Amino acid sequence: MATSRSPTSGSPRSRSGGDGLLHTFCGTPTYVAPEVLSRRGYDGAKVDIWSYDVILFILTAGCLLFCDCNIVSIYRKIYKGDLRCPRWFSADLKRLLHRLLDTNPRTRITISEIMEDNWFKKDVRTERNLGIYLRNCLRSHKC
Repeated sequence: MATSRSPTSGSPRSRSGGDGLLHTFCGTPTYVAPEVLSRRGYDGAKVDIWSYDVILFILTAGCLLFCDCNIVSIYRKIYKGDLRCPRWFSADLKRLLHRLLDTNPRTRITISEIMEDNWFKKDVRTERNLGIYLRNCLRSHKC
């Protein structure tokens, strides 16, 4: 997965230091994983999982996960894994998002675990209408 094209992935050529990790600081601020911000090297596949969480949140909530008018505040929220789910999210979705947004890449959920997750395996019709998500989020959106 090192060659994936998610918002935060580096290219295989950005590997350095002989540790097998990526070392290029890259990514869209609101999608970037905390290990990229730390500049100590990161596993591209694990960073992709973080970014997919942000995308899943945006698709289900209709707003950015880490929203602030100040980039430093956004990075602080990312480092803390500051996840605040709307109250209309199901318990299964909240659990999945928290596992995806684990600030420790070693304990972050894997792709195979995502595939076995209850929320991921649900028929989309069992969740509330996406329009309700979007409307509620837009009403509470302050940034």
